Amino acid sequence: MKNKGFTLVELVVTVAILLALSTIAVISVTGVLKDSNNDIDTIQEELLESAVKSYYLEHGIEDGVVTITELINDGLIDEDDREKFPDDLSYKITVIDAEKGKIKIERQ
Repeated sequence: MKNKGFTLVELVVTVAILLALSTIAVISVTGVLKDSNNDIDTIQEELLESAVKSYYLEHGIEDGVVTITELINDGLIDEDDREKFPDDLSYKITVIDAEKGKIKIERQ
């Protein structure tokens, strides 16, 4: 009579291989998610800097501070995006060359 089925060793090896493959997959997915979060942060930072530049050009302010609330009230940032940014977020604007519209933006 022949036994049909797998030996314990075959089952253990199969489970070990599946475990190794799933570990590699989880590590890869985690890396991709981390990279995408970094990309989102970079895009949001660029969006905010663009909004601050637009605010400067519209209002012609000299050196000063622009808050996230001012950017939202001016329509430069969508009200629906408010929860993405801290309430106390502000940017310091330093005018480098007013004639050319060059400014330095620093997050405070």
